[in-house]
Amino acid sequence: MTRVVAAFWLIFAVVGILPSRAIAADVPTMRVSVSNDTVGVGSMFRVTANVESSDEAPEAPSLGNIRGFELRGTSASPSQMTTIINGVRTDRRGLNVVWTLQAERVGTFRIGPPVVTVGGKRYAGQTISVTVVPAGKAPSSPAPPTVNRFDPFAGLFPHIDDDVFGSNEPQFQLNPQLALERPRGQVVFLHALADKTSAVVGEQVTVSVLLYADVTAGQIPIGDVHEAAATEFIKRPLIADDAATVIGNTRIGDRIYTVRLIRKWALFPLKTGELEVGAMSLSIGNRGGAPAVRESERLRVHVTEPPPLGRPAGYASGDVGRFDLSSKVAPRDVQQGGVLSVTIELSGVGNLPGAITPPARAGVEWLEPQIRDKVGIVEGDKFGGRRTFEYVVRMKAAGEIDLGAIVIPYWSPDLRRYGIARTDLGRVLVKPNAAADEAAANDKKAEIFTDLPPAKASLIGAKRAPRGLVNTPLYWFGLVAAPALYLLTMLALAIARAVRRRRAARAESPEQAFAQRIRDAETQAKSADARGIDGATLRALRAATVQAKDVESAVKEQVQRLIEECDSARFSPELIDPEQARVRWRQARKLIDAMKVKR
Repeated sequence: MTRVVAAFWLIFAVVGILPSRAIAADVPTMRVSVSNDTVGVGSMFRVTANVESSDEAPEAPSLGNIRGFELRGTSASPSQMTTIINGVRTDRRGLNVVWTLQAERVGTFRIGPPVVTVGGKRYAGQTISVTVVPAGKAPSSPAPPTVNRFDPFAGLFPHIDDDVFGSNEPQFQLNPQLALERPRGQVVFLHALADKTSAVVGEQVTVSVLLYADVTAGQIPIGDVHEAAATEFIKRPLIADDAATVIGNTRIGDRIYTVRLIRKWALFPLKTGELEVGAMSLSIGNRGGAPAVRESERLRVHVTEPPPLGRPAGYASGDVGRFDLSSKVAPRDVQQGGVLSVTIELSGVGNLPGAITPPARAGVEWLEPQIRDKVGIVEGDKFGGRRTFEYVVRMKAAGEIDLGAIVIPYWSPDLRRYGIARTDLGRVLVKPNAAADEAAANDKKAEIFTDLPPAKASLIGAKRAPRGLVNTPLYWFGLVAAPALYLLTMLALAIARAVRRRRAARAESPEQAFAQRIRDAETQAKSADARGIDGATLRALRAATVQAKDVESAVKEQVQRLIEECDSARFSPELIDPEQARVRWRQARKLIDAMKVKR
């Protein structure tokens, strides 16, 4: 009987208690807090909501009513916690949401309630009451906000005091060297800068791109990144593209920005001139609209060559920096036709030369090298490292052979002078080898006679070269006759031009022009066009005055009066009688005869 009673109570506990716990667990919990319940106009504060659910993950948070405030930023971070107690596993999903608000006017306002969605259902939290007082009247030391142990942003900005939100004077560690005259965009913008605006070909120009973000903006999604184009430079990264670093905070206008270094390159100019570094761009999330694009400045660098004065022989454009050379040759004793290994190590600061020129020696053949690089940052922001050239060298001639030296002249921008990196390869002993010597001789013959035709077995009779046109009389006649014909043609053309000029001069003589005017007037007088008759009369009188000499004063006065009458009649608005015009022409004829003009 005792066992039956115990089993009954066990079943009751399982059926009655566990379902109640499961039902209770399905209801999410939300805790809402505010960083300061009394703030000044223009001050910013935070409203935090911590949501936990044993069902699906909370999503789609909304703060609700924010009348009297401006939403300056929102950040949300999901979380998940799993606990196992006595073999029983419990999963809790959470969502931490932080809204940053700025007070707009004086009064007491209620914010919220905040709402989240869990499993398709919406759950609301409690409302928050905040009092807004005039600027500067808020408590100087507000109570610190409640810190949630699930807050993923705790400690993200260790340089910000707990009471920064809700205070009129946030306590930041500001770096004035990062400040700009004005922001280049709202909330987030890019700023590019170079460590120099002039350089020589091959000299390092360090370009940095900084990301400025308003400290009140919260998390802003960034995407669609387009790197800055630098086609006229060799581009070497100084930091990884995904290694953004906070380098400080600064104030621009009335806002405070966190500054991150997101790109840093070493650029080596490839040619002279005004070279351009393109703009880097990215897009930022824009609530309620399309993403906004942010773009950095375009930079220009004036590039020249190093000075020619003192330039060593063999200097190659672009070899700029500070270089050292070392070498290793092994073995130093080989058979003729054998090979040896030559390792040349080029190290230093700058854009290391990509190739070197081995010294030319008779009987020494340098095969293509194997190149190994170990480059990166070597001094501060300086790019450099080590480049190793591994050669296989075939020794074709016997004897003690001096391999010579490797020499690389370079220009040092720090010292403003030329330098020379040099390493001596030393001597090697090549022991004679008859087979190798014969092979080398055959190789030499093959090189000399490569382009010659094969030898003939016997000689044949010489062929007479065909007689060309150059040896014929026709050739010499054409050679002399062509220039003579050209000169005769030019002379004939010159004579024809002279004859035409004389004829034109005779045709345009004053006597002939005057005679033509008289003929024109006689012809016009026979027509019924009064204005035409007066015009012809006027032209004849003027031509006569040009030809006349020693004209009496009385005749001159009559000529002048008649000219005025003709001119007045031509432009008179009234209808002119042709007969009157003919009378004026007859008077003109008498005056022309009185002037005794030669025709």
